[in-house]
Amino acid sequence: MSFLPIDQAFINQFIEADFGLPIAHENAPYDPVPGTPYVELICINNDFTPYSLADSLETEGIFRAILRYPVGNYSIAAKQMADQILAIFPINSLVEYGTSKSKVIKQNRNTGAPEEGWYKIVVSITYKTFISRS
Repeated sequence: MSFLPIDQAFINQFIEADFGLPIAHENAPYDPVPGTPYVELICINNDFTPYSLADSLETEGIFRAILRYPVGNYSIAAKQMADQILAIFPINSLVEYGTSKSKVIKQNRNTGAPEEGWYKIVVSITYKTFISRS
C-alpha cells in the first residue's frame, strides 16, 4: 500500500486549480518573499485498516493548505483564498490520481493568527480512501 498516490492526487488538483500563490512544498527549499502571500501544502495520512472481510483497505487523512499573508493587511484576502480552496474540494467530491480515489468528507478553516510576521490560516480537507488489497 502506498500513500503517495493520495498525496499526488490532492497536490495535483491544488496546482491545477492555479490559485496564483507560490507553493512551499513539503521538504523542498523555499524562501518566502516578504510581503508576498504563499501557501504550504502538507498531506497527513493515517494507517491503512481493513475495511471489511473483502479485499479492501480504508484510510482517512487530511490535505492541509497553510496560507500565509503579510501581517497588518487585514484578513479578508486570506479568508477569500481559503474559500476558493474549499470550493475546489467540495464535500462528497472525488479527488483522483491514477487508480487512487479519495472522497472529501469534511472541510475546515481555522481561525487566523499572526505567526512570525505572517497572518496564518490553515485550511484542512479531510478525506476517506478505499484501496484494493489485491
